[in-house]
Amino acid sequence: MDLGLTSDEFVFGFDKVIKYEKRKKNLEKFIEKMGIKNFEILKIDDVYGIATIKECIDTIVVSEETLARAQEINAIRFKKGLERLIIVMVPLILKNDKPLSASELS
Repeated sequence: MDLGLTSDEFVFGFDKVIKYEKRKKNLEKFIEKMGIKNFEILKIDDVYGIATIKECIDTIVVSEETLARAQEINAIRFKKGLERLIIVMVPLILKNDKPLSASELS
């Protein structure tokens, strides 16, 4: 199983971002607790990441803010003859009418 995780450079400009290596370790622990043994975490350095080129990817998880990008990725995949991705959208959690960051949640 391949999982994409955004790099520090890609999330540059957001406040209080947990460093990539820490986020990667947290993700590894979570996946291992689920009993999944065979996985690889791939660094995402741009808005498309690996989603427009890796045939084996089947799902993309996005927020409301990035839903349009996932739809764009599906259009690119379709043009390349790749299967469209299942899009899972998670709602934003708001605090004072502003989206809460992942680091604020942890």
